[in-house]
Parts: sequence; C-alpha cells; structure tokens
Amino acid sequence: MLGTIHQRVLLGLVTLAALAFANAEAGEGAEAAQAEMAYRSAPLWGGMHLKALDMSEHHRDIKVMVPLPTLPYGPALAYNHHQYEVRTPMTGVETGGGSRSLLAKLPFGLTLEAGQRLDRFGRRRDDFVGLSFTLTDKRVAPRHPASRSLGVDRGAPMPPHIDAERGLGGFWRIAGSVALLAVLAGGGGGGGSSSRAMADDAPSSGGDTDWQLVWQDGFDGTTLNAANWSATDSYGRENSIGACWGGGNNEAQCYTSRPQNVSVEGGNLVLTARVEDYTASGALGAETRAYTSGRVQTNGKRDFKYGRFEARIKLPTGDGVWPAFWMLPSAQAYGSWPYSGEIDIMENADGNASIGGAMHYNNPQSPSYSPIYQTRVTAAQPTQWNTYRVDWHPDEINWYLNDQRYFSVQKNSWRNGAHAVGTSDHAPFDQDFHLILNLAMGGNYTGGSINNSAFGTEGHKMLVDYVRVYQCGAGANACRSR
Repeated sequence: MLGTIHQRVLLGLVTLAALAFANAEAGEGAEAAQAEMAYRSAPLWGGMHLKALDMSEHHRDIKVMVPLPTLPYGPALAYNHHQYEVRTPMTGVETGGGSRSLLAKLPFGLTLEAGQRLDRFGRRRDDFVGLSFTLTDKRVAPRHPASRSLGVDRGAPMPPHIDAERGLGGFWRIAGSVALLAVLAGGGGGGGSSSRAMADDAPSSGGDTDWQLVWQDGFDGTTLNAANWSATDSYGRENSIGACWGGGNNEAQCYTSRPQNVSVEGGNLVLTARVEDYTASGALGAETRAYTSGRVQTNGKRDFKYGRFEARIKLPTGDGVWPAFWMLPSAQAYGSWPYSGEIDIMENADGNASIGGAMHYNNPQSPSYSPIYQTRVTAAQPTQWNTYRVDWHPDEINWYLNDQRYFSVQKNSWRNGAHAVGTSDHAPFDQDFHLILNLAMGGNYTGGSINNSAFGTEGHKMLVDYVRVYQCGAGANACRSR
C-alpha cells in the first residue's frame, strides 16, 4: 500500500520487529500476528524507536523515531517518520498521508520540530515548523495526570511561493535551519546519549500520558450527584423480579436509596449495610428482608465504551460482606446476562486479604445458556485505601491493584468462534457499559453466612474516595500499561 520503495522496506522491517516483540511478550506465537494488531513504543535496533504501529484490515499506521548524531553540548536530534493509510470499507477508496520531521530537544521541556506533510505516496504536500511543549495537569488526576503536546501543527502550510515539488532536498534545508537555530538556542545536553534520552523522555504516542480524563466524581458535596448516579435500581427489576432484588446470587440485602444506606460524607461516597427488618413494595407486592444496604450505578447517565476505569476504595470486614466495583452493559445488545457480558473491576468476600477481578460472558461456541467465568484473585489489604482499576481495550482487558497489573485477558479467549447473535468480532465487550458500586450481604461469593455481631452500631461501611474514567487519545487499542 505504501507508495515508495524505501517506505515499503521501512514498514516491512519495523512490522517484523514489532511482531517479534509482540510474540515474545505475549507468548502466543502466530496468533499475535493476525490481521489486526497494535503496538506502542518499542525500542528496535541502532537506537531506532517504534513509536506506534496499528494494523487492521482497513487501516495502517506507523510512527518511527531515529536518533541522529549530536555534537557535544548540542541538542538531542531525532528524525520522525509517520505514514498512515485508510481504506473505506464500503467503497474501497484509499486515502492516506503522513509526515517526516526533524526534532530538536531544547531546555525547559521545549521541542523544536520542522518537517513536511506527505500524501499517501510519500510525496511532499506542505511544510510545517513550530515549537511544542507538554502540558500536564496534576490537579485533576495526580496519579495519572492529563498530558498533551501543544505547539506544532503538522498540517500548517508554509508560504505558497515555496515550490511544492522541492521534495526531500527542501525538507533537509528547512530541517537544517531548525537544527542550527536549536544549536544556537542551546540543547538539552550533548554526547551520544542525548538522542536516546530524547526518545525516552518525549511523550510516546499511546503511552500513559495519552490517557485523557473524561469524567470523574470526587464526592465532594453532601448528597449524591443525581446527574452521575442512580441510587435506586435503574433496570426496573423491582417491578419484574421483586422489590428487594439485588442480584441472582442469593444475596440477603434489600437495597434502598435512604441516607442510612447511601450518603456522601467527608469527601467520600458511603455505602452502609445494616441489620434491620425492611419492607419494600413493587409491582409484584411487598417483600421484607433482614438487611439493608446501598448500591449506585451510572446506567443511562455515564456510559462508556473502552477506557481506563478506576476508583479509590476502602472496604469493610466481617463474615458476609461482599463489596464490589464493576460494570454491566447499558443496553443488552446480545441478550440478557451473560450474553452481553460483565466486567468485575474488584470484589471481595468477608474482608479477606485478597480481591478478585473477573469477566463474564456466554460461551461464543454455544447458542444456549452457557456462562463463562474468567477470574483472578490477588493478595490485598482491602480494609485500607486501595486503587482498583481496569484498562479496557477492544482486544484486551487488564486488571490492576494500586497500578500493578495482576490479570489480563485477550480477545481471542472470549471470541474463539462466531457468536450466536451479533456480528462484531469483539462482542460482547464492544458496547457501552456503565459503572456500579455496591455492598451486598451474603450470597454465593461469600458462602452465604453473615455474622450479625460484626455490624456494630454503625453497620458495615464501604467508602469511595473517587471514581475516574479516562479514554486514550491515541485510539482505543493504544495506551498500554504493563
């Protein structure tokens, strides 16, 4: 697809190298080299750095950085090459382009860049030159600050009198002038290590700095924000299943929206489970249970497809407590549970020194009810503050405890055959999901027994400091953390 011989060779070499890296890391042999793949930020040979590689049936995207020799006390220099092509699935029409540029790293985190924008055949379209810097806002998300590069517009043309057919020679004349200006301005260090430092320090496309905060709730007020959360069952099950329906796991609680069970205090969401006889009424009649508790969900208010989902939570302890932070599909596009999937970011039983992550779906090989559970448990101290997180990509879902990954599931493990309904190759985890926080009592996950004496006078409390959602500016299959 790429238009020139040197670009074809470059793409082939880097693709082979990236596949080798991906195979070595994933341990999946030829499966990792299927038609669709994404790889981000990999060192190759001779200091060359693969900044991005996306390949699918209709899209190719490659970004490579090559360090250049640097004079002592001069700036770190590097050559960037970017090429992409897109084929419209409906019409088969191909479009594409890219850029080539010279980067010079200056003091104070500034980067001087000059280059040319290219068409899909590698021919020069126009030139750009500019000074860029990285803007980081740690006030919003101190653990994962939102960062982005500003300054260079790779589509901004130079004056029209410049000959558009000047080609590569013109590029080096412009880039050479920029390099001279960078040297006169003073570089960020010299010697042979400067270019490598530049490649490592610059925000990598698809790295952690590309996660962009799109929504959060810090529970700073005195009441639950109704624009974000529902404290009553948002699925209407109290009218179709039972007034105290909490889930199909033999749970003992009746969820209520009362402040005794759902409150915002001291900068935290507080879900409280209590021992008390409580009667609720629904379309099927009244129902009485011996426990109450709280559950909130963002269904229909904050729904997301793909991204990073995290919360800082402190859990209670005692026989029978079952706190959870999890996700369900907002519209059951593939059918009722488990056909449309479930992602459990965190759940804990009895306050034990471990937490679990899980995904649920129906066996893709079976059109009948055949639920599949993929789970992993890791050691934790759940009664202390911890950050629980899932990074959800189209072809991979990763679970983290305090930024340490402990569980990973790849697409080929949940899509190992044609699904009974739907046509997407990523089903069922390709739809909008919403977030749920709840504190259940009893049920299958805990073994069912509940110790009433452990409630004390205040009940069991699950505290949530914040909930945050990020999405990747470089694409849903980018921003990989290990």
